[in-house]
Amino acid sequence: MRFTVGIDELLEDPGALLVEVTPEPALYERWHLPGAIMMPLEALYHPSRRDVAPRGLLEERLGGLGISDEDELVLYSDLGNRYAYYAFWVLWCHGNRNARVLDGGKAGWRRGLPREVEPRSRPASRFRLDDPDWSDRISMGELLSRLGDPSLRIIDARSPEEYSGREGGPAGSPVRTAAHAGPHTGGGERSVGLPVQGWDGRAERSGRHSARIIRRGDPEGSGGGRVLQDRRQGVPSMVLYEARARLPARAALRRWMGRVGQRNRDAN
Repeated sequence: MRFTVGIDELLEDPGALLVEVTPEPALYERWHLPGAIMMPLEALYHPSRRDVAPRGLLEERLGGLGISDEDELVLYSDLGNRYAYYAFWVLWCHGNRNARVLDGGKAGWRRGLPREVEPRSRPASRFRLDDPDWSDRISMGELLSRLGDPSLRIIDARSPEEYSGREGGPAGSPVRTAAHAGPHTGGGERSVGLPVQGWDGRAERSGRHSARIIRRGDPEGSGGGRVLQDRRQGVPSMVLYEARARLPARAALRRWMGRVGQRNRDAN
């Protein structure tokens, strides 16, 4: 199964439902692909903690957008498909196999191709998901306990500005704020300038915030990397994921930073 669809392929077979995933409705209202409906990024979020929304709430929200069980979805977004891949990941973990991501995202929609500004809507539909499989997520506690493990590779897939702590989001992001800024996790690596690997293993360029997926194998594979989720950015395919519902204890943080500092000293 392929998990991306090219623009030319989409133009030849326009039967799928186009969905723009966005944290800011104004981006959709400015212009969107013909026939596309908007999926607010908030629709995927838990209402009271930093986590993915519960299954029942996801079904209610996405069904309310007019997405049905039978719809073949093509997701896209700004910022190198950052939000589209997050939505894809959430749907995949809930057993939905009807979604793909548009290669190149909104930025790849070539000049001269038709655009729309009028918002689209659909009547509410029945949308059902399976119970989520979170086996590819790693908890903050487990991450802290394994920082000295030489087999653990941490790859920070945010933009260079986010990685350095200078900014809270890549250029053009509606969440680019000082309040969100912070340096990378100790020991993290940054694959600046490398292509993002799509779920099907094909290289995909995403500009300034390109990075590598740490995952090995296909999305159903048993081995490979897991993801530490940062809800505030909704970085999906290129990501390290985990809901930060519970912050580690101060003592654990001190031990963590001590190990990271020692590793950096040893490396130098």
